[in-house]
Amino acid sequence: MSACISKEKILLLGGLYCSQFLAISFIFTALPAILRSEGADLNSIAWLYSFGLIWSIKLLWAPIVDAYGSRKFGHYRSWILILQPLMVFSILLGAIFPVPESLGMLGVALGFLSICSATQDIAVDALAVKSLSKDERGLGNSIQTTGGFIGSIIGGGFVLLAYDLLGWKGSMFLLALMTTIPLFMISRYKEQGMPSVHGTVLPHLYSSNSIARTTGRKGYLRALEFLTKRENLSWILTLIAFSISISAVATLLTPMLVDFGWSLQHIGIATNIIGPISGVLGAFSAGSILLRMFKRKTSILICGLFMVVAIATLLLPAGGYSSSFIIYGVIICIYFGYGMMVTVFYTVMMDKSRHISAGTDYTVQYSCFSITGYISAMVMMSIASDYGYSVAIYCALSTGMMSIFLVIILSNSSFTSREIVSP
Repeated sequence: MSACISKEKILLLGGLYCSQFLAISFIFTALPAILRSEGADLNSIAWLYSFGLIWSIKLLWAPIVDAYGSRKFGHYRSWILILQPLMVFSILLGAIFPVPESLGMLGVALGFLSICSATQDIAVDALAVKSLSKDERGLGNSIQTTGGFIGSIIGGGFVLLAYDLLGWKGSMFLLALMTTIPLFMISRYKEQGMPSVHGTVLPHLYSSNSIARTTGRKGYLRALEFLTKRENLSWILTLIAFSISISAVATLLTPMLVDFGWSLQHIGIATNIIGPISGVLGAFSAGSILLRMFKRKTSILICGLFMVVAIATLLLPAGGYSSSFIIYGVIICIYFGYGMMVTVFYTVMMDKSRHISAGTDYTVQYSCFSITGYISAMVMMSIASDYGYSVAIYCALSTGMMSIFLVIILSNSSFTSREIVSP
């Protein structure tokens, strides 16, 4: 069964997800290159990556986003209307502090930007859970993945290219301008189902008792409740298992290209343009074809098998086959598989998120996936350093195969969800 998503939803969700990755990709991709070009040492650059932890721990305040919102402006929409301008403000604030002379104050601005973008992501995910029907979520998450890739291309690639022409302030103003665009879309959007009790806005199908239980510390108890449900725990284990193998690919690819003697510009084109375009194609293949033809479990199996094959292709360059033709083929396979995989994952994550705590439920799943990725990335890099790329790749392959076996033995209920009206 298929469903057609309105143009309004496509532009809204695509724009909001893109704006998140504009900022994040700038911090993690463009800014390290800018700082290095201005003479900053590696220790001064390393602290930038600590901002990624903010996105991993956003679960700590997700229940607050679920618990409080505006009846007049829409529960999650009201958060976005506040956070999007704050993201723009923090970018403009960063433009005041030149690099590398004012790294301390720049760090404050970027830390605030990371908190705002992570919180905006909670609200946007929850809004997507509420606004997309089950049949719309496949294509909807293709749009989410595509928005992320486009944001990465612009924030990590085009802004970096503009730096030579516009300088620091000009580049930051350009980034702020592009982050402003989604404001026009969210200002026109009307969030559905907005009754309110005690200042908390939630869909009308929930009782006042259910609403009361989402406020305060009870919101955190709901996160624990979500994690301890048997079918949810099985799904979380699946996310963690696949995250280990996927993060290995992301970790090993760039240093391998450096070792092959590729220039930074060549690597940038491959990983910030060719790769993301392949990822977009993979995302829409999953959203418009795979998820419409197969059940969630079958879709995960197909994506998992493709991803294992894509990881295996890394053995070619690791084994010395380093021609550009082979490496570009590997990059295309990896990004295409990644685009498919995360689109299916995001869709199941939405399916399993209850409307009454959409932001918390989705963020619980995302945080498990993200934190595992950060940890396994460090482990895989250490393995590659001590034993070589091939050993690390075989470890990733083993984890990928175990993930597929885990999916096979689990029931279909682990990848679907019955909406709970009253907990």
